[in-house]
Amino acid sequence: TTIGYGDVFPRNQWVRLVCVFYVPFCVIALTMVMSAFSNVYMSRKTDETEQRFLQRKLRQKDLIAMDIDMNDTVTRAEFFGFMFVMMGKCEPEFIEKLRKVFNGLDKDNNGTLTMKDLLRNLDHPDIEDDDDDNFTPINPNPNYDDDQTSNGESTIYV
Repeated sequence: TTIGYGDVFPRNQWVRLVCVFYVPFCVIALTMVMSAFSNVYMSRKTDETEQRFLQRKLRQKDLIAMDIDMNDTVTRAEFFGFMFVMMGKCEPEFIEKLRKVFNGLDKDNNGTLTMKDLLRNLDHPDIEDDDDDNFTPINPNPNYDDDQTSNGESTIYV
């Protein structure tokens, strides 16, 4: 095998053996260096594009596109979902899957997840649907200090 135009080539058997490993190693090393430079360039371009996108003014059509439930109000979740999709952080199908998971967990359909919702999803024996007034959430970690709402339920806001 030759390197270059063929005017310089290994003549010794040992040098040829070394070239068998050295040439592929050099090709791989150069590829990795070029890849690293490419990644730095693309990362900077992505950051610049994100900054331009975040600094632009929202238009009415953006707000209409964000309002998934069409109630003339954009929630935090709708805003985040729209921004993640528009910035290419995830696909719209992924956001829809997350909405379905959340809706499946939100047993009382109030837009928040409470410990009661989560325990109902586990078919917890201490939870009965008609026993809402006497509900006391079970905290698996007694050292965890969480915020309590006025009715004693721990609420997870999404």
